[in-house]
Amino acid sequence: MVRAVPGKEVPSVPFDIRARVLRAMRWSALVVVPIIAIPAAMSGVSTQAPPRTVTALAVAVKTPAPATGNAKTACIYTHNSISKMVQIGTRIGRPFQCASVYDSNSTWQDWENPWFAHAQIHDNQWAQWVEANPRVRRLIIGLSMIPNSVISADWRSRGATGAYDGYIRTLGRNLVQTGLGSSVIRLGFEANGNWNVDNVGKTNSDFAHWRAYWARFVRVMRSVPGAHFTFDWNLNSAYRNIPLAEIYPGDSVVDVIGVDVYDTAGPRLPAAPSPARWAAIARQPDGVAAILAFAHRHHKPFSVPEWGLISSPGGGGGDDSTFVAAIAALMRNNMVAFETYFDRPSVGGTLAIQNSRHSFAAYAHDFGRASEFGVNTARRS
Repeated sequence: MVRAVPGKEVPSVPFDIRARVLRAMRWSALVVVPIIAIPAAMSGVSTQAPPRTVTALAVAVKTPAPATGNAKTACIYTHNSISKMVQIGTRIGRPFQCASVYDSNSTWQDWENPWFAHAQIHDNQWAQWVEANPRVRRLIIGLSMIPNSVISADWRSRGATGAYDGYIRTLGRNLVQTGLGSSVIRLGFEANGNWNVDNVGKTNSDFAHWRAYWARFVRVMRSVPGAHFTFDWNLNSAYRNIPLAEIYPGDSVVDVIGVDVYDTAGPRLPAAPSPARWAAIARQPDGVAAILAFAHRHHKPFSVPEWGLISSPGGGGGDDSTFVAAIAALMRNNMVAFETYFDRPSVGGTLAIQNSRHSFAAYAHDFGRASEFGVNTARRS
């Protein structure tokens, strides 16, 4: 995907959400659908709280920090626009205190001096937005492990042995100095895909070097004075036949385990709107259920750093309120740090939530002021 940054285009390896098809692989019997089930009767927007089909994976912390622990923080990506985020928050009756952005990955200079830390356009001044209420507001930063312009065949092994430590340390200092030292870092996001240049690779050697570099990257960033970053190990749902343990950097460096999921993936999905459609999406090999179970086994909070609706022509379920309700149930019934709706229309067929009537009603119900649930629920932001 090409993600636009104010004043310029950010080079990135394009991806097409429609191409995220199911890859054959044995699905673990350890995970069952009720972990993330939604009520079978929910075909539209329910006015009743969905039944709690399972117990939460962990006891909620008393005062969850934004986007960490079991905070269940509602975040949004609005293609870098603060005003659009505010508009959507106003419509659902609950202002967003958490937003998603993506760093530039063209050169080391751009990479270590993030555009959102010094944007000139008022609508893109995310550092100032955080600074206005730093105890509450949080950025989720999609960060490449290396710029496109310096990619080489051995970049993973070079990173693992410290070749890029200086750049990483400078990035950490710059984030801390601009008040973003408590951000969530989606390091090497969607690592199991093949559309980003910093993916895990193809061989066992690639996997080992990638894991080692990811872990080293975190240790270097944590060493920066004033740094309080949260690191999210973020995969794409149901893509590639890679055992999760082979690409997991380790409990000591991973704070949150996340999965990106859209209302599409794989052939022969039940038609929308239908809870059966979500069940089919979630049960795919290395899909939501499998990665959630992996997070549980490692005692890590879960996250959904990207989720969204996909148009029918784009292979998705269109205005599918049951998909929205399923994400809310996933948040409600498990130890989840945060979720982010990817609100950038036309990218891979994605739909704007505010322009999808039935889904927006469900979104406002479960993530906005209208929600009936308690403090530690999907609507917390």
